[in-house]
Amino acid sequence: MKIADIRDSGIVQKAATARPADASTAVDKVNSSGAQNVAAAVLRSQGASMGSRAARLQQLTAAVRSGGYNPNPENIADQIMDAAQIDATLRSMLK
Repeated sequence: MKIADIRDSGIVQKAATARPADASTAVDKVNSSGAQNVAAAVLRSQGASMGSRAARLQQLTAAVRSGGYNPNPENIADQIMDAAQIDATLRSMLK
């Protein structure tokens, strides 16, 4: 396929002379006033999740030390197999 020279087609001239109908409506505006609120919400959520994780870790540590932690081996095996299946599926998709 042969491509014609665009200078010969007049496209460049048409684009150069085109102007918006109303120049006052062609102004872009950016408002960043909500960015600080979003950043604060992210920090609060990260702090809450870290706090709940730390509390759960302390509970598990206490249960293990007291001998009261008895995980279900079938559930652990199922989770390991599920993770392996997901990994295998993702690897096959990336090939």
